[in-house]
Amino acid sequence: MSATIALIGDTALSLETARMARAAGLRLEVIASRHAPLRAFAAEHGIALQDPDRLDTLPGGIDWLISAGNLDLLPASVLDRFTRGAINFHDGPLPERAGRNVPVWALIEGARHHAITWHLMTPGVDRGDILLRRDFEIAPDETAASLNARCFATALESLPELFEQMQHGLRRQPQPAIERRLHRAADRPEADALIDGRGTAAAAEALVRALDHEAHVNPLCCSKIALGGRLLLIGGATRIATGPQPEPPGSLRPAGPEAADLVFEDGVLRLTGLHDPRGAAVAWPQGPIRLPEIGNAAELTARMARVAAAEPSWRTRLEEQRGTIPSGLAATSVAGASGADVDRRTLSQLGTPALRAAAWTVLVARICDGPADIAIKAAPQDTPHLSDWLPMRIAPDPSETLADLAARLDTAIASARDEVGFAVDLPARLGVRAPDMALGPSRPGGARLGFDPETGVLEA
Repeated sequence: MSATIALIGDTALSLETARMARAAGLRLEVIASRHAPLRAFAAEHGIALQDPDRLDTLPGGIDWLISAGNLDLLPASVLDRFTRGAINFHDGPLPERAGRNVPVWALIEGARHHAITWHLMTPGVDRGDILLRRDFEIAPDETAASLNARCFATALESLPELFEQMQHGLRRQPQPAIERRLHRAADRPEADALIDGRGTAAAAEALVRALDHEAHVNPLCCSKIALGGRLLLIGGATRIATGPQPEPPGSLRPAGPEAADLVFEDGVLRLTGLHDPRGAAVAWPQGPIRLPEIGNAAELTARMARVAAAEPSWRTRLEEQRGTIPSGLAATSVAGASGADVDRRTLSQLGTPALRAAAWTVLVARICDGPADIAIKAAPQDTPHLSDWLPMRIAPDPSETLADLAARLDTAIASARDEVGFAVDLPARLGVRAPDMALGPSRPGGARLGFDPETGVLEA
């Protein structure tokens, strides 16, 4: 009789594992996933779906659990439900590199070799016996996107061997007692991956490549430069010169609207795809440019680690935004990209600012036909590394008075501003933008309609 399997995971690897397991004659009994294509696969093939947030209710008596593309730690009470064992895919070499975002850290730290590992699961992080490991060389021009793709391909190539072990006997090997690195989800590169030209060009180029996820979600941060009190995110970096230069390290030579050459002590990098995380156009200052030297890197690193700890909640809120302005109601241009594209009109200033703000949220809910997200101004920040706006879900109650709504809105805004906030590059890393509608004195990049209740100005 074929072995029975439960599968948990939320990525394309999870889906391919399901397909290949069925093709290998294994019986998929249940799938726990948030990945829509995998859930559709389960429905198509009559496979039971399980809420991934309620794994404590998984049925007992299933032979194997396969965790592929799953980032959640599973307690012993879940692992013990499977009669023959639980197996996890890890996108790095064990025991050398355990934890999260391992391909990125391998690139940041200059590793020349990488691996994927299938291992038995224990309540500890990536501690179980190794079933198989596939090693490979890291290419000199490797990026996060390309290394992740190679891990994906190598995982698929190794699945037939894994299935053979599951059906005919495991070849388990205890993890060697050697140096082990544990990369945690909230770990971030030093100084929020800020580059100032004072190190080596090679290290900066490696950092840019390590954080280059192309069109995929970037779970850490973007490499960046600081210019005139704001940040510019970096798309790519290429060495164009070696050796000492006439200008001092940190000198920046504009090379187009979205490119610049940055001087290092050992050469020059051409930075491309430069863009403002807030949506504003890149404007180079007149005259020679020299990037400011990073001040207290340790303090910035520690601060962004605290911000990263709160990121999962903000990520959910940003990815689940709702409320879109109907076509033609507002300008389609990006706020701040060109002053000529901004239309400002002053509305009647009846009532107090609080009542005007409440009336605006009622209008937004009517336009969006229900609860909607708006952008509000964050508490004042002393660093450009944090977003100056926050998303907030508004849901006016038809039974409450405008005064009651105003009081509730005021409390909600104050509560939101008390939160840690999120990194300014998070929306860009997720491929999302600010909500269509904003409330407050400024309209963030991406928002299409904003209202300032203090002045009564409507901006589109």
